[in-house]
Amino acid sequence: MLVVLPAVAFIGIAGWILLDRWSTAMQMNRLIVGGAVTSTLTELVTDLQRERGRSALFLTAKGAEYGPELLAQQRETDARRAVFTSTARAEATRQLSANTLQKIQNAADALPNLDKIRAEISSQTINAAASTKAYTEIIERILDVSMMIVRDTDRTEVKNLAMALAFLQSMIEYTGLERATGAGGLATKIFSSEQFTRFSILIAEREEIIKLFKVFAPAGIQETYLSKAKAGDGAETARMEQVILKVAPGQPVDGIERAHWFKILTGYIDGMVDVQNELLRLVVTEARSIRVSAIIELSIAAGIIAVLVVFILGFGILTMRSITSPLKTMTETMKQLANGRLDCDVPAADRRDEIGAMASAVQIFKDNALRVRSLEAEQKEAEALAAATRRSEMQQLANQFEAKIGHVVGTVSAASAELEAAASTLTQTAENTHQLSGLVASASE
Repeated sequence: MLVVLPAVAFIGIAGWILLDRWSTAMQMNRLIVGGAVTSTLTELVTDLQRERGRSALFLTAKGAEYGPELLAQQRETDARRAVFTSTARAEATRQLSANTLQKIQNAADALPNLDKIRAEISSQTINAAASTKAYTEIIERILDVSMMIVRDTDRTEVKNLAMALAFLQSMIEYTGLERATGAGGLATKIFSSEQFTRFSILIAEREEIIKLFKVFAPAGIQETYLSKAKAGDGAETARMEQVILKVAPGQPVDGIERAHWFKILTGYIDGMVDVQNELLRLVVTEARSIRVSAIIELSIAAGIIAVLVVFILGFGILTMRSITSPLKTMTETMKQLANGRLDCDVPAADRRDEIGAMASAVQIFKDNALRVRSLEAEQKEAEALAAATRRSEMQQLANQFEAKIGHVVGTVSAASAELEAAASTLTQTAENTHQLSGLVASASE
């Protein structure tokens, strides 16, 4: 028991490790597959964001400008949409969780609305704000897939990277909305109160998301992000934002052209997309590393369990044999003792385990039986001696009684003989008397 119980406990721990490593390997495998899905959906989202911005430019220009650029962007978006749809239907994607698959389906269901939005944009039966909202609803459906993939892991090192990726995607989306909103306001050089409020809120919310991104992003990714945010298009974007925010709603914004605004923010977003792709590669690489480690640990745990199972089975067989054989011999000995054969030996009396304790108990039973048999023999011997003594005493009494009775009988016999002789004499006398009486009677007549 001192060996089996720790071994069983160790098997339990190894089994728990086995299940945990298997679960981790499956999680990482899903995350790797999810990484492929995320890669296609981020490319689609990037093109949808560009198409959203170009649609706002086209609508605010009343269709007089940006028509060819918008059509070219739509063709690029359609190519990305085809790739995303193919990936969503791939067999490997079936490995993802049910919730993730549902989000993918929701995103796929939203994509056909894109054709309706485009038709309204082409006919200019929708304004820039409404088209921006319609595109945003589709983009949010797609980004929900990425967020659901992030939630399907509990490994901190991967989850932090995945959370940083999700916040970076949100930051890019807010920047894309800012690009479309800014383009709408710069079309007339004057921001309405509603446009200005929305523009300010988008920037404020984006800054809060950036703070969360920095909490989860590793140092290398943060450095890459800062290098793009603080220089080039990033620095120019920050400068133009400040120019717009310093102008009150309803007042003209000078020094910023709509085309320049769109180009700079597109370059800034493209820089953030590069950071996003680098972070996504880091997520997948880390997931692959953890999966490999989990599989190795899984193999080790399985090997340990196999060895322990063989050990316990072997130990159990040996233990059973060491127990059943003495028990069988012990049972036979107890049968012999029960049948009165007290000359048999008790086996395993020198063992220090449970079998030895049983043998000691059987030995005590045998010793008691021998003691009882000895007492019975002594009792029978005493009874035999007592019986012999009683027989001798009875014989002596009988002899004495016979001697006394013989004397009495002799005396009585002698007396009887004398009485018989006297009786005979009396009889003779009586007969003589009777004769004399007859003679007397005859003489009297």
